[in-house]
Amino acid sequence: MDREEIIQYLKSNLKEQRYAHSVRTEETALMLGRIYHADLEKISVSALLHDCAKRMSYQELIEAAKKYQIPLDDNMMCNLKVLHGPVGAKLAEHELGIKDEEILGAIAFHTIGDTQMTLVQKIIFLADGIEPQRSYPDIYKIRHLAKKNLDLAILLYIDRTIGYVLAKQDYLHPKTIEVRNVFVKTVKEQRGKKSK
Repeated sequence: MDREEIIQYLKSNLKEQRYAHSVRTEETALMLGRIYHADLEKISVSALLHDCAKRMSYQELIEAAKKYQIPLDDNMMCNLKVLHGPVGAKLAEHELGIKDEEILGAIAFHTIGDTQMTLVQKIIFLADGIEPQRSYPDIYKIRHLAKKNLDLAILLYIDRTIGYVLAKQDYLHPKTIEVRNVFVKTVKEQRGKKSK
């Protein structure tokens, strides 16, 4: 499926505002992809499709998760907002014929991340959170860092997300903590290498 076909699919299946967000996420992700020499074609497809399941209601997401045998444990049921990631990956695979595991992972992981994200997956995860229309405390710092140290920018973005969830007294998916700890370790290792 080429970019034009993806664009037509998104225009038919997303609200205009969500479609515009997907295009801005693609632009941000491509910028980061050029800096870090990532696969730009995979980045483009992943970024455009990352929210392809956003049109679905919570009930539709649950039904799709059951259809595609996505585990619906207590953590997921308490945090249905993140279910559009894994469901979106299945839609991309089964409705759009996307077979590349890295792209499917980027779509699936863009909500809470993963402990073993590839470069493309890291870029999509962060680009979604820092695209030009996003606005929250420290976003300029995170955007600046994203061009210099992707892992540190992701760590700060996760910290900001956790703070936001806690301030709302909302449910924090436990995997968020696991993912954060991986980036804490990675950043510490990077600092250790620089100090030698």
